[in-house]
Amino acid sequence: MNQSIHLLVCISAHGWGHLAQTVPIVGALRSRLPDLRITVRTGLDADLVRDRFRAVGQPAPDVLPDHIEHFLANRNVSVNTKDADRRALSSFFLWCMKGKRHWAVNNPCYAVEIEGFATADHHEPVVLPVEECRALLQAAEKIQKGRSVPYVALCLFGGLRPTEAARLTWDQVNLKDGEIRLKGAQTKTGKGRIVVIDKTLKAWLNQYRKVGDIYRSGYEADLREIRLSIGYGTKTEEQPHLRPWVSDVLRHTAISHYFRLTGSYGRTAEQFGNSEAIIKKHYQGRVTSAETKQFYALRPGSGAARSQSQSKKPVKPVSVAERKQLDSFQSKASLTT
Repeated sequence: MNQSIHLLVCISAHGWGHLAQTVPIVGALRSRLPDLRITVRTGLDADLVRDRFRAVGQPAPDVLPDHIEHFLANRNVSVNTKDADRRALSSFFLWCMKGKRHWAVNNPCYAVEIEGFATADHHEPVVLPVEECRALLQAAEKIQKGRSVPYVALCLFGGLRPTEAARLTWDQVNLKDGEIRLKGAQTKTGKGRIVVIDKTLKAWLNQYRKVGDIYRSGYEADLREIRLSIGYGTKTEEQPHLRPWVSDVLRHTAISHYFRLTGSYGRTAEQFGNSEAIIKKHYQGRVTSAETKQFYALRPGSGAARSQSQSKKPVKPVSVAERKQLDSFQSKASLTT
């Protein structure tokens, strides 16, 4: 005797996450049990819940950025709340993509723009002066045997975002072929990319590749100390001179110098995972040719970053006495041969 099933679904109301996770599960269950009756008990908005359950059975990849933008545009809330909603939806689509689910092949939220909301791409990028880059590297080399140097170098010369560098492992760094392979799950856009390793970055990674993992949570204390050493941190009564640290300043510095070096919108966009429009809008003329030459001349040293031009020790002039002694050795050598 077939008996219909009535399922009571209780969903917490302190966010959209539990609703977002429950809907596809209920949808999969309903596909196996077509006669399934569902009652939802929740404190969430009724229209919101109905909209989500109406969408059950619609494949997640069919959800386009236009759909999400339309939904957010009709929300009678502030732009900050709309951005919070967008991020919540983005987390849901990432969850759909991971593990054995594969319910989505991409995250449409990455292409969503919220009218009136200022993102990092709308602000002028901050670029670190070359002398501060040198001082930053010097400090990194001196602290904890330079264990945070690879992370700093990857951000400063490779232009990786802090989260990208933190998720990177050494097996993704191919020093022989000069490339870093970032996976889609590690990048902001959800798309993998290849980062070309230039001579400067290669020198730093070669020197410090044996110090340990590229990043651990314990390195945060090192990084704060490194930034503090060049005057960046949270102001206190004891240190009122400290300046705020911009999270992507090393990446902005890398992009600015790379574009000055290559002069190519396409190559720069491909290297750093930006659009050509962003490169044109924000990274032209940020640094001079002379500064870029100094930037790429920075090399590792024992406890102190040095420029390539400084790496060769000056030749000490030979004294008269030393010259006579050398001539004497040469004449003896000629006699013995």
